[in-house]
Amino acid sequence: MSLGSDPSYSGQSKIYRKQQPAGETLNGATVVTEEVLDSGSLLTHLGQETYSGVIEAANATFAIANGGLNIAQVTIQINDGDGNPISDLPVDLDVLLSVAAVGVGVTATTPSGGIALNAGGGTLLQTYVASKAIYAQCNAAGQIVLEITDTAHTGFYVAVIGLPVPFVSPQLVAANY
Repeated sequence: MSLGSDPSYSGQSKIYRKQQPAGETLNGATVVTEEVLDSGSLLTHLGQETYSGVIEAANATFAIANGGLNIAQVTIQINDGDGNPISDLPVDLDVLLSVAAVGVGVTATTPSGGIALNAGGGTLLQTYVASKAIYAQCNAAGQIVLEITDTAHTGFYVAVIGLPVPFVSPQLVAANY
């Protein structure tokens, strides 16, 4: 297919970005040969994205557990475009508490005991809103493990900003604390 206008995709030009050779396996998944990005209104993103042979972090999943008395433990797993956990790759992300299901805005409510990273659950690089928003690097398993201590058991959402799009956890409930 030649570059240029394609009426099947709102008349916009496409950008073709070559990836690794067809059939190569990176991070446990087979790489596609091309990725097509429409510069107009449609975005097609298939499979893994790599830069200089390094798998790009693409999404986050959340596991929420009761971490002890009044502590909600939120494990954020950073994954590649095929859903495989990122490992041995430093990924730095903003992690914040929000009261919005889409993760917009930092909560006005401060958890009674604040937030912290679980031992081994990543590296705190900076706190930029006390007890509400941090900048952290994942551990070697591609995880950031956040502990939220709150006697009020507030229904926060945990938002991860810095991947292709924001990712937001399910809302915390009393049983999570």
